[in-house]
Amino acid sequence: MRRALAFAVLVGVGATVWAGFGTAGDKTVRSASGTTSVTISNEQGTTWTCGFSPFNGDVNSLSFGPVYEELVFVNGLKSGATTNWLASSYKWGNGNKTLTFTIRSGV
Repeated sequence: MRRALAFAVLVGVGATVWAGFGTAGDKTVRSASGTTSVTISNEQGTTWTCGFSPFNGDVNSLSFGPVYEELVFVNGLKSGATTNWLASSYKWGNGNKTLTFTIRSGV
């Protein structure tokens, strides 16, 4: 029993150390103007689930947690077309550093 436990611990530690060799480097790109861009990759190639209904029988681990509505819905299948949802409008300010939403009345 002790041998099996020692072997399991050794394999676990070895896998953890080996996984450390596979980490990605810093991919932050800085331009001459001092702005920073961050790239987020979608490794699975799937789209985000838009249905967060707690009454849906199809269990999706990504939809566990709070149920909420969007301020603005962005349709990834229509080239990022936006539809106002809880917000009636939005505007960028401060050199595109501030996004201000106007919330629909009754929300």
